Amino acid sequence: MGRAYTDEEKENIRIKIKQYGKEMFEKEGFKNFRIQKLTKKVGISLGGFYTFFQIKRHFIEKLLMMKRIGSV
Repeated sequence: MGRAYTDEEKENIRIKIKQYGKEMFEKEGFKNFRIQKLTKKVGISLGGFYTFFQIKRHFIEKLLMMKRIGSV
């Protein structure tokens, strides 16, 4: 098991996940979007991603909501 993230690290990781995820999703679409590719870009483990989002679908739904309201 890896070390626990500090609150500041968690916030920075959330921002990176959303930013990179949005870019990747817009470029690759749902069918080709890979969480493993995102975690590599963010610099976290696959398990680390699931600390923030329980399942891929929840993350994609969050990205779609952000796109609708125009925020990250």
